Amino acid sequence: MPNYLEILRLDSFNYSQRTIESTAHCSRHTVCNVLQAAKVKQSTWPLDDDITNAELEAVLFLGKYKSGCRYVELDYPYIHRELAKTGFTMALL
Repeated sequence: MPNYLEILRLDSFNYSQRTIESTAHCSRHTVCNVLQAAKVKQSTWPLDDDITNAELEAVLFLGKYKSGCRYVELDYPYIHRELAKTGFTMALL
């Protein structure tokens, strides 16, 4: 996970993006995306002392981690009842 706090801190010192990416050990695309998202959200350094890297990520990239489940969960009690009947198999369900 990139250190978003470090990226914003180094940007506040007017370091170049290449210097930031080498210091923060992340790609230039990550640095560019973080700085662009911070500009849109108007998040500048110094931030609150109690904010964590995960909280900053949630603020900058609001819809990044949406629900990943695309499938409806199976109705296990129904399947169990049907399989208890004689003559039913998983292939028939």
